[in-house]
Amino acid sequence: MKRTSQKDKILRWLLSGKKITTWIAIQKFGCTSLPKRICEIQGDFNKQCTKPADWMEIQKGWKKTKYSRVREYSL
Repeated sequence: MKRTSQKDKILRWLLSGKKITTWIAIQKFGCTSLPKRICEIQGDFNKQCTKPADWMEIQKGWKKTKYSRVREYSL
């Protein structure tokens, strides 16, 4: 039986329209290096596309919390 990788789980999360932060990645997927996984997802997807117009762009933004700002990723 094939196990699903963190990268695949995060991609499915993003494709469902949800945003992800480092804290969500740790809680849901046990991923402590979210920026690295995001780069891998972006690179893998863009390698599969033949035209740059088909490339997927993962948006980076900031989520403001009570005491700080947190990096947030979405499609």
